Amino acid sequence: MNKPFCQIMAMAFSLCFLTGCMATPATDAVASHMEEMVPADAVAPRELTVPEHVSLEKESLGCGSILFDADVYADLQDVPATFEVTPHEMTVEEVRHITELLTGPATAYQPYADTRAELTRRKSMLEQEATGAEADQAMLEYLEAAVEEAPEAITKVAFDWDSVPDWQAPGAGPYSVMLEGETGTARIHVKETVYRYSACKDVTSIPASWIDASYAFRPEAPEFPVEDARETAFRTLEMLGLAGYAILDDQTETCCFLSNARPQGYGYVFTATRTVGSQASVWPGNSWWTESCVPAVVAPWDTEAVTIWVGKDGIMALSVQGASDYGIVPEQQARMVPFDIIVENAKKQLLYLFATDDGDTGSEESVVVHDIRLVRGTIQQKDRPANGISVPLWMFTFTHTVKDADIVETYSIFINAVDGAYVNPRVTLAQIS
Repeated sequence: MNKPFCQIMAMAFSLCFLTGCMATPATDAVASHMEEMVPADAVAPRELTVPEHVSLEKESLGCGSILFDADVYADLQDVPATFEVTPHEMTVEEVRHITELLTGPATAYQPYADTRAELTRRKSMLEQEATGAEADQAMLEYLEAAVEEAPEAITKVAFDWDSVPDWQAPGAGPYSVMLEGETGTARIHVKETVYRYSACKDVTSIPASWIDASYAFRPEAPEFPVEDARETAFRTLEMLGLAGYAILDDQTETCCFLSNARPQGYGYVFTATRTVGSQASVWPGNSWWTESCVPAVVAPWDTEAVTIWVGKDGIMALSVQGASDYGIVPEQQARMVPFDIIVENAKKQLLYLFATDDGDTGSEESVVVHDIRLVRGTIQQKDRPANGISVPLWMFTFTHTVKDADIVETYSIFINAVDGAYVNPRVTLAQIS
């Protein structure tokens, strides 16, 4: 069974792909290693020969095919050697400081539910507007159930920051806070290396690309330019002291702010990751693996990234996931496997991933690798799997098409630039098991 893995704003979705009818190739799959194993033919980054484009003839396997027609993006000026990374479990002081920067003056309360009257009002409004769309029906069902359990009245209890258990203490766990200020009620949720903030407790921020036929509306373009939104996101990173993070412009997309299954506005969502040497770190996204061919080396925790959702009035939501502490970044440069071996390993791994897929559509399918780039990622250490190691990685992004099923999706696989092994910095051991 295939398990493509998607992370956007720390929300994970398991999507089952029905693919298959490929025979198993006779060659061996790419070996995965839990420790850095530098081959004898590894070279310094600036000695590496990397073309601007990779074109490989289509290779058939069963009823499928794999084709490389990819631009290559690699800045080899500064590729530091591997170094240790540890999880950063945010302290209460850090959380409070970040929250106060985002909300300004606000009164903190323990989480409280909406009253029956408020939920009934929302249900009545949606009933008047409902079109029969799937999203409308799902929201109406939720509100109907929520009304039955909602309290007639609520008593707000002040949130005591001093009483929140430290993450290192036994029994520490996730906590949420409501924050009432001049512009409304915001909320935060904190769990270990994850921090989520929403400027309005009743509004959900989602990429506009998620708005499909199940909704009663079509997404619109934001009313303000992306340049203004990007400047807001950049200033927010500075305000939070995240100077080592860079916004990934090619990951920027429009977004929608939803309440009661209806748009409250549109904006832009930005993803920022750390820059290590001259490489951007890998960002949350789709990766491909199968139960029969899982990477032996995976991420020790969620992929580190900051996601910022910007509306016309400012920050609508912000999340930090996979918060990490970096060791000393060495001046020494990594020793890297020759690029032609990396490409061969990626091709072999893709053949194995689809050959060991136990789905079966009986349909023609194809894989086209269209983007290859050098990134940085954190994977588990061999002897201390709770800790990570930062390594340079080659990311191969491909489009997977199943013709008769009208399936067209984009995924990535990763090859360790140091030892040529198949790894995955976007999925954890818990997620694949």
